[in-house]
Amino acid sequence: MEDDKSEISNKVEEQKEAEKNVARKAWRATMLGAVGSLAFFLSTLGNLSRTAKTHGNPVKHLEKHDIALFSVPILVIGYFVIESLKNGEESTNAS
Repeated sequence: MEDDKSEISNKVEEQKEAEKNVARKAWRATMLGAVGSLAFFLSTLGNLSRTAKTHGNPVKHLEKHDIALFSVPILVIGYFVIESLKNGEESTNAS
């Protein structure tokens, strides 16, 4: 009887450890993409700053369709963030 309890306890611990490793790997995979994205984002910000210093305010030099084109990534990122937050809330409610 005591052996059965010990065996069940060991299996539960192994399962918890396996779940922890899966979660860790998922977060690591997410962060690897985030690091690359952050590097790209910071590079873009640096280029924006350098161009603004060299050529001045972009509103003076761009046409309306240029500004609309540049706003698309901002809209996509905003949509992605909102959807991610909704999906996160749904997954925590389902647990």
